[in-house]
Amino acid sequence: DGSWKPEGQLPGQKRPLEETAQVSTMWNLIGLGQVAATEPIQKAREKGIAFLSTAKPGKSTGYARQSTEWYAAGLLLAGRAGDAPRARDLVDKLRSQQRPDGGWGFYPPTEGTPTFEETAYALLALFAWRAAGHRVPSNALERGAAYLRTFANPLPPTYPPLWIAKSLYVPVQVVQAAV
Repeated sequence: DGSWKPEGQLPGQKRPLEETAQVSTMWNLIGLGQVAATEPIQKAREKGIAFLSTAKPGKSTGYARQSTEWYAAGLLLAGRAGDAPRARDLVDKLRSQQRPDGGWGFYPPTEGTPTFEETAYALLALFAWRAAGHRVPSNALERGAAYLRTFANPLPPTYPPLWIAKSLYVPVQVVQAAV
């Protein structure tokens, strides 16, 4: 079907498997965009793009929302494809999911808590869009960066759980390096 099937810990995430397949496909397409477009790579890209062309929030998964990671990866892809209308819509979706403390969580502000990981995904995509010459409200970026700085030294006693359904461990040195 053109998607990259999630394996390992990914199927156990707190979201529908179909959304996980969509996000896995997005990240793979982003990665393939960094390598030379040989014929097999171009065919893989075309299949992945065709798969994602049918993936719409709330329709393909049956949920009325998608994860922050879905919106962030989608924004990176739309920006690289030059699809400004879609990218602007995804910027709006990401901004609507930002929490009062400046962070982003796995799902919208009414569900769960913000995490370092989702905040980093959102900021990565928003800063990339801005670096491409597009408008992103500075307030959203500043609030997100302030949230991430709460994880800088000195170490807080705990970090929010990352990866594997947000329930595994936190590699403190990796988090510190990213901050």
